[in-house]
Amino acid sequence: MLSHAYAVKLYREEFQTHQGEQIGITLNGDWAIPYDDSPENIEAAQHALDVTIGTSGPGFPIFQKLTNRSPLSVVVLWHQMTVLRPS
Repeated sequence: MLSHAYAVKLYREEFQTHQGEQIGITLNGDWAIPYDDSPENIEAAQHALDVTIGTSGPGFPIFQKLTNRSPLSVVVLWHQMTVLRPS
């Protein structure tokens, strides 16, 4: 995400006035569906979606912009990673 931001800034400052084009971003996320209707598989599929689509960089800015919140499972995972990270 940060490298994209730098590329956008460079394009806008150096090339956009001459080329007149637009720049955008497409995020990739793998889709997940539950194997069956069991609560465990439904929860696992939702968690997979939260992690692959809901984590668009540190702080999940794009997901937060769209929904005004981050998926709870991702917030918990992020917290666990922060706690477990060596100082």
